Amino acid sequence: MQRLPLLALASLLLAGCGNISNVQSFSTPYTAPAAAETARVRVYTNGMARGVPNHDCIDWRVPGAGVIAVARKGFANRNGQTLGMPASALSRTPHDADWIGSEIQVPAGQPFVFHLLSLSTKDYGRAAQCGGSFTFTPHAGKDYEMVMLETASQCTFDLKQLSGAEEVKVPLTRVGLCSWTDNF
Repeated sequence: MQRLPLLALASLLLAGCGNISNVQSFSTPYTAPAAAETARVRVYTNGMARGVPNHDCIDWRVPGAGVIAVARKGFANRNGQTLGMPASALSRTPHDADWIGSEIQVPAGQPFVFHLLSLSTKDYGRAAQCGGSFTFTPHAGKDYEMVMLETASQCTFDLKQLSGAEEVKVPLTRVGLCSWTDNF
């Protein structure tokens, strides 16, 4: 009979740990971990763009993981941060007023996860709002531009490497949580 209360307590404690890390992922700004070689990424979003360095899955407890840019007030962010990246076709084009942009530094040669959380209150006639998590491995000294948007017709996840006047599409790989317990 003593086991049931202990199991219930253990379950609550484990669930609380996951919730704390999830909450921290909203209240902690992304911070570039120290790395010998780095790349730069300009991120545009109309939701909440978060990042996890040095991982190919989502773990909000990783040092540096957090919010890159968010289109609403009240969250930690790097909104408007600039690192002197070169202009792109997108950055030279006027865009929707609810887009937020930020430039961040990421470790090169290691996987990096982008996570989009929809913050839309618009009714686009879909059963669920969009979101997703994707990874790529940046190359040292390169510049990238990531677009993570929710529109009436689709969710957009588009990563390009900026190389002078040329912009080359970079493939993204969909990822999930590192551990199922991170969902609690």
